[in-house]
Amino acid sequence: MAHLDLSQTPAGTSGRVPFWRQPTVQIWLAIGAVASLCVFILPFAFPPTTPSQSASYAVGFGNRVAMLSTVFVSAAVAILLWWRRIGARITDPPEQGTMPLSWLAWASAAAIIFHAFLGWRVAIADVYYCDASYFLTQVGRHLHDHAVLYKDIEFAYGPLLFYWPELFIRVLAPLGLKAPGAYMVSLTVMQLAGLGIIFYAIQSLPLTRRLKGVAMLTMAFGTLTPLLGLNYTLLRFALPYAGILWITAQAGVWRQSILFGLAQILMLSISPELGVAFAGGAGAYGLYRAAMDRDSRWLAACAAPLVGLAVAAVLLGRNYFEMMLRFAGGNFAGVIEAKPHLEILLLAAIALSPFAIAGYVRRYGREAGPMIGLYIAALGMVPAGLGRCDELHTFFAGIGVLLLSLVAVSAYQNVWSTVWVALFIVSAVYSTASQAILYKPLEKQVISGNIWPDNVDVAHLEAVTGGAKIAAPFKLPIRVMEALTQNGQFAPGYFCFMINSQDIPGQERKIAEMRQVPYVLFPTQDYRIFEMGDNRRRFVIMRFGITYTKKHVFNSGELLEQEVAKNWQRVEDFGGYTLYRQK
Repeated sequence: MAHLDLSQTPAGTSGRVPFWRQPTVQIWLAIGAVASLCVFILPFAFPPTTPSQSASYAVGFGNRVAMLSTVFVSAAVAILLWWRRIGARITDPPEQGTMPLSWLAWASAAAIIFHAFLGWRVAIADVYYCDASYFLTQVGRHLHDHAVLYKDIEFAYGPLLFYWPELFIRVLAPLGLKAPGAYMVSLTVMQLAGLGIIFYAIQSLPLTRRLKGVAMLTMAFGTLTPLLGLNYTLLRFALPYAGILWITAQAGVWRQSILFGLAQILMLSISPELGVAFAGGAGAYGLYRAAMDRDSRWLAACAAPLVGLAVAAVLLGRNYFEMMLRFAGGNFAGVIEAKPHLEILLLAAIALSPFAIAGYVRRYGREAGPMIGLYIAALGMVPAGLGRCDELHTFFAGIGVLLLSLVAVSAYQNVWSTVWVALFIVSAVYSTASQAILYKPLEKQVISGNIWPDNVDVAHLEAVTGGAKIAAPFKLPIRVMEALTQNGQFAPGYFCFMINSQDIPGQERKIAEMRQVPYVLFPTQDYRIFEMGDNRRRFVIMRFGITYTKKHVFNSGELLEQEVAKNWQRVEDFGGYTLYRQK
């Protein structure tokens, strides 16, 4: 196995070889150049053509090309490093200590305290709060109106994340706990389950006891996310890796194949990208075992996720898969730049993860199947982080490659490994802290209990409209929405207000829903909160002074604005909202 040796001297020469002329260094420089070209530059040659509310559409950056480039470059690097016998030294089994259960207990206690405090304050605040209120609003539609999931209700995730909080709401209602409080209990239980899952996954990796502790501490920060959404949980993002490691530890090809098929259904029930990543990992594991063992029975492990997909298609229905295709359209897709959180993810995915896998395969040969499956599953999750490009998505979607990056440095005791471990910790702390800072005004409201008044006179609103139905394309205060719902006036739509509707089909659906009722409430002030800016605004790419100008501007609010100007008449202002009547 080749390792970087700064004192290496070619035959027939004397003295030290320049650092940049060493073969290993040249390989890494070539990898960096190709990766930069494919991830940062090539996507501009394939600009998106479908209008959507996203920075990538605005500037002509093919985000999907960048995502696929990251995956394929990483896989190519892993093969190249294995072929050139370049790879990480893998920690010897005697050095691979185990974490005590007390570490899991302390992480669980921190998660409980965090959710008990912030969740309680949000539950009694009666205010629309980030992702938590998105789940509560959509689940509430099902409970109140018996609306059908995916057909009548937009939902960006699998049905398990929908029916899980609903179960707690139904069970805890007889005990006097209202829906927001029951939701927070369901979130806390899911976070605790996620901690157990990530604990098992980390325990199974070839890491020193010290690095296992670092990994567990870092991952525990993921449970302290202030958005309080079921979409940001360790259970969702760590389950594919724990599943592969657990299933491959079972005895027998047929037992493993059956478990792979059942697990595929579970993954798709949580979120579509989990199913894609898990199927890739299981398939890679099955192919590797079939090739190394010369036993075609292991191909059953490749086929099992496909069988699970077929069963899931029957159970979940057509609307679920139409939702998958719709969310692949590019809403909120970002431009991949050399920002700190993106740099950490790309280094882990393109450099350190392949370095770890190449070394592991060289050392363990035919026994390396589980780690190969873990690596492919981790790569399958990376696009979910690069799509939005924000701190939380890159951290959670990058959990797999981040853990593999620790495997890459586990056996080394030098400054570079120390620096990477520090960056690993920073990635988690920064992802949580950035959101806490972003939503600081809202957090201060719910923690202090000093909720800003909405000044909407619901009784007067009912009198003016004569109790007729009212649509609300944009976010309403929770108090107003609940009051209108109770008196039968609120006309809910497919979307949770503007969330996930920022494309032409989404806006057209909202306009069609508005036309079915006589009245609509719009924010009085500028409601185009997703404005992407005009063509004169510039962004910096890679922080090297390279700039580009926006080519397209798609503001979904303009379509609704045009509809109101053409077909609706202003009636009266109610607090921060204006009531319109259909002409």
